[in-house]
Amino acid sequence: MKKVILLPISLMMLLATVFVACEKDSEDVCERFDTPTTCSIDATYCANDSYGYYLYNDKKYTCTDDDCEDAINQILQDAECVVASTNSLKSATINDTKIFMQDVAKRVMAEARAAAGCN
Repeated sequence: MKKVILLPISLMMLLATVFVACEKDSEDVCERFDTPTTCSIDATYCANDSYGYYLYNDKKYTCTDDDCEDAINQILQDAECVVASTNSLKSATINDTKIFMQDVAKRVMAEARAAAGCN
């Protein structure tokens, strides 16, 4: 009787693991882009199932949060999209650039998770 009960439970646990698990050694999915704003940034965003990063001028900017805010801000400073004298961002252009870069990150991360078998 125990075997009859344990077998279906074991099979259900195995199937749950298969559907939830991601590939451990998933490859990075990358997309090169050029921001369509006056603050032009030619960069690449790469991601796998667990993290993402930007490549800009041969430098890697790792995303430390879901919206990559810190990485994007650093790229904007390195691309000299920040006004040096006041250190304030050019509002409309910078916001458009941030939104564009965040959209690229979300799209590529979704592709990377799908490629790794993650849901």
